[in-house]
Amino acid sequence: MLTPFPVLTILLVLAVWALLWLPIALVCWRLWRWPLQYPVPPEQRLPLLLPLYGLAPLLLWGLQRVGGESFADYGLVLSGGLMRSLMLGWGWGLAGVLGIYGVQIGVGWQQRPTLTSLSWPLQGGILLLALVVGGVEELMFRGFVVNQLQPAYGVGAMVAIASGLFAMLHLIWDGPAGIVNLPGLTLMGVVLILARWADGGSLGLAWGLHSGWVAALAWLDTTGNGIASGTGPTWLVGRPGYPLTGGLGLGLLLLTGGVLWGWGSRGVMG
Repeated sequence: MLTPFPVLTILLVLAVWALLWLPIALVCWRLWRWPLQYPVPPEQRLPLLLPLYGLAPLLLWGLQRVGGESFADYGLVLSGGLMRSLMLGWGWGLAGVLGIYGVQIGVGWQQRPTLTSLSWPLQGGILLLALVVGGVEELMFRGFVVNQLQPAYGVGAMVAIASGLFAMLHLIWDGPAGIVNLPGLTLMGVVLILARWADGGSLGLAWGLHSGWVAALAWLDTTGNGIASGTGPTWLVGRPGYPLTGGLGLGLLLLTGGVLWGWGSRGVMG
């Protein structure tokens, strides 16, 4: 579904996505009598997140019926190659976050997490949720959005617009408090575009990295030991709840991006 005005098309699609979700969100707030507040508390996010992320593939499928595209055009092809990239990225993303946490334990800024206290169903739920969040956001932002922008803009503008839109989506949950996280999330978007490029256009590696980061952060947050909740300096570990505002989180993204750049330049994933 390529148009002469790709940014307007993308904004329209995102607006329709939000408008389809808004009545469901309002029912949730009314049903459970939640106060309207920012940031949205973690216990409220899951019931709100599931319909939001459930609507996105349906919306994109409807657009494809009109525009003659498919999920394969966005880089989502169910194959052994995609699964291998997904598992590689998931392990890589998980190891990166846990590595940062390990460094903090080593220097005395954190206590050892109590992951064994989590039930297997809860751990499985966290993994499934991470896969859903990572998959839907990759399909939307590194798939649909990148494909819309690529024919009309140079690489730099495409990456900047796609990554900026990805970052701003997160303000749905955090409101004004999340503005400090926008530079880090924008950098994360850039790295995930690099992951699609390094993987030959497939979303597998980007999906895996994204899901691995989300799963690791969710596991640690569930134990009350988030990587931005320790006693280390804020400039290094980040503000509480926002690990991408600190040097360790940003350094992990830069390191990941550097490796992906090297892989893509040498055709390693191909």
